[in-house]
Amino acid sequence: MKENKSLHSICRWTFNAGKGGFVPDDMRPEWNSQNLNTVDMIKLIRNRIAPRLPDNVELEIEMHYDYEFDEKTAPEIADTLVDSKIYLAMVTPGAHRPYAYGV
Repeated sequence: MKENKSLHSICRWTFNAGKGGFVPDDMRPEWNSQNLNTVDMIKLIRNRIAPRLPDNVELEIEMHYDYEFDEKTAPEIADTLVDSKIYLAMVTPGAHRPYAYGV
């Protein structure tokens, strides 16, 4: 019997502890947008997380405009998503940075 496809969305904030999952950018400096860009985050998910998941799980990425992607970085990010076989699930404005909660 073939397993049903299961879609799962993941974003940078998934890796941070917090009551709501959202934390300020300086909570984990090594993972902030200056030290781990969006292309590197996608590669980290593909190389370290995806191999641990069952075959029926398809990963999707959520990104926040304009500090995780913008018009300049979008082409490289799109290529990385295609190469990684990860879908773009959602794009939202970057409200988490000024309005982070859960600390």
